[in-house]
Amino acid sequence: MGGVFVEVLQDVRAGLGPLGPEEAHDMIASLKAYPLLKGTRGQVGVNIRALESMLVGLSEALALCPEIAEMDLNPVLATPEGAVAVDARIRVQKGVV
Repeated sequence: MGGVFVEVLQDVRAGLGPLGPEEAHDMIASLKAYPLLKGTRGQVGVNIRALESMLVGLSEALALCPEIAEMDLNPVLATPEGAVAVDARIRVQKGVV
């Protein structure tokens, strides 16, 4: 879920990187929207492992690149086949090493 739903439901999680697969899973599983992501009432869920992998990969990238001050992926589309960031905004801070 994203956009207004995240704001209204205050359904956000944060973690300290670098994240491992278990930490990424726990973050996703703690979301109010998790039952929808898993699939409910006959609906097929999204590929949770793809979301976990995305979080782990992003946290590794941030650990390797301290000059990244901010990163916003919006929207991230998750389907049964995988997950992809459609757009990204990255702010780099010069002089950080």
